[in-house]
Amino acid sequence: MFAIDPRAELTGAQPYLLRTANLRQRLARLLGPPEPASKRLNLREFAARVRYRIAGSPFELSFLHWQHARALWPAAYRERLRLRAPAVLKVSLANAYPRCYATRRISANGFYFGPFPSRRAADAFASGFLDLFKIRRCQIKIRRDPTFPGCLYSEMKMCLAPCFAGCTKEDYDVEVSRVVAFLATSGSSLTAEYEREREAASEALDFERAAAVHRRIEKAGEALRGLPELARQLDDLNAVVLQRAAEEDTIAVFLVRAGRIEEPRMLRFAELASEPRSVEQILREWLELTDGPSPTSGKPASHTAKLP
Repeated sequence: MFAIDPRAELTGAQPYLLRTANLRQRLARLLGPPEPASKRLNLREFAARVRYRIAGSPFELSFLHWQHARALWPAAYRERLRLRAPAVLKVSLANAYPRCYATRRISANGFYFGPFPSRRAADAFASGFLDLFKIRRCQIKIRRDPTFPGCLYSEMKMCLAPCFAGCTKEDYDVEVSRVVAFLATSGSSLTAEYEREREAASEALDFERAAAVHRRIEKAGEALRGLPELARQLDDLNAVVLQRAAEEDTIAVFLVRAGRIEEPRMLRFAELASEPRSVEQILREWLELTDGPSPTSGKPASHTAKLP
């Protein structure tokens, strides 16, 4: 990654921030003598100096490019990088009758779960797992009007129907909490609930009910097959990204805490040869540190968009 800074007399001009696999060749093309008939970009009369940094992997290069773009153009870096916020599922807890839906807008309010590789993938997962619950999927404003006709989901007993006062506010809140618990535990809360119910039915010799509960367990398992390995509550999105560094015999370690990527730490294997600790111990210590390098600033949406 390199930046070409403008000359001092070019008031208001901003640097060019670019990426390349061959720095010498790219600079020769940008800063060499211009060809009169060519429409190719030439910065020979623009450039005052060139600053560059070598990255060891596409991930590190992308991270550095994003990081420097945010510093140069805080208000417009998304447009310049064509960076889209990640697709996530949101449970709008600020609403009196929350629903769960896919979105790319992440704010301070609500429960967020993801990221997903695409909006379509988030919608597909939500469509599958919401069949296990009875919270609303409509976008109307809930008025609890007994004369309201309801919708297809309420007729199929797949919604508690708060729109026509088909349930109490407390009952609906309980169902929302089950949805949040399902996402927060990657489905294990619902599976454990069903397994307890199946065991109780078996002990009561109600084998027909136990078989019905077992089918619900299988249905929950089918819904979870579409869950990406990385997806979880954004506040609990902690990970370690290992990438080859530019230095020889070195690995760049990117720690992710609560969805935010920290500055990379370097594992230099030449130095580790004399270390009494294993690499696993070192990584565990870094993860447990609370006073280490702070994550790069910015909203989690910007960070999770850069994760593999």
